Amino acid sequence: MSKRKIVSIVLSFCLVAAVISACGSKQGSSGNSTLKIGTNSVGSVYYTLAVGISELLLKHAEINSSVEAVGGSDANMFAMADNDIDLAVADSPSAYNAMNTIAPFKEKVDVSLVAVGQTSFRPIVVRKNSGIKSVEDLAGKKLIGIRPALFEFELITDNLLQTYGIDKSKVNIIKTVETNETVEALRTGTVDAAIFPVSLGNALLSELMRDNVVEFLPMEEAKVDQVISSLPKSLYKSVIPKGSFPNQDQDVTTFALATYFVADSSVPEEKIYQITKTFFDNNKEFVSFHNAAKEWTLERTTKSKPIIPFHPGTIKYLKETGNWSSELQSAQDALTTK
Repeated sequence: MSKRKIVSIVLSFCLVAAVISACGSKQGSSGNSTLKIGTNSVGSVYYTLAVGISELLLKHAEINSSVEAVGGSDANMFAMADNDIDLAVADSPSAYNAMNTIAPFKEKVDVSLVAVGQTSFRPIVVRKNSGIKSVEDLAGKKLIGIRPALFEFELITDNLLQTYGIDKSKVNIIKTVETNETVEALRTGTVDAAIFPVSLGNALLSELMRDNVVEFLPMEEAKVDQVISSLPKSLYKSVIPKGSFPNQDQDVTTFALATYFVADSSVPEEKIYQITKTFFDNNKEFVSFHNAAKEWTLERTTKSKPIIPFHPGTIKYLKETGNWSSELQSAQDALTTK
């Protein structure tokens, strides 16, 4: 084979490789590329919801998207900052901290709100044979109270122990990375208690409670109020109604936060308008993916006070459908003029 022929073949291979590389790179902000939706671990409620959103977008708007199991909500915000994802299902405190450069974020993440979803609770569950009947009983026990990807875990742990007058050094505080790890630790008895991130109907906690492995740790409402007063405004008090989980015969007052569907602000307005329109116009179909989807309503999105700005594409849809109010405009102005 001649040298000229060899050079020609090599150049052809290089050209093909360059094209493949370009096609494989993130181009989420372009009109025809695949958008990436970041979420929590596979099997989580957030992951299931993201899959539902992805299927709605493809079916009703011919928008291609992929669901990326990035990790916790903080991890999703970091991924958005690195241009690895375009959209995310995430906890509202992470989005708020990312936008306002609050630890663990050292640089602002330009994130915008698309929709408001279900309440995400942060109750404490305890093994039934642990002997823990009150918060005071946590002394001398092993508590999963830190998760790097969910900053609120450690804040709740620290303020809870302080409120109840428990010496932090008397509690063996364990750090875990994901919920599946927490489930395994509770089942095997390597820990006694855990802060458990759940939405109503969470399958992992439902199974634990159905098997009589764990129960909710009761807390006095006044004590919860006291802890909440020391936490960021993105966290609030809420109630898990009795019967929400197997063998739950009482309401549970606990800590909570909102779930957000967010977008990188650089994604074009028209693209987010199409996504918002598809999502809300087909909201009844979305409910078929998970029971928690019932809370992802237009009313909830427009009646909840936002803690990050709405994306211009979402605003366009809300105005078009007569759902953009003077109150929302005032909130948007306050958030965008900081």
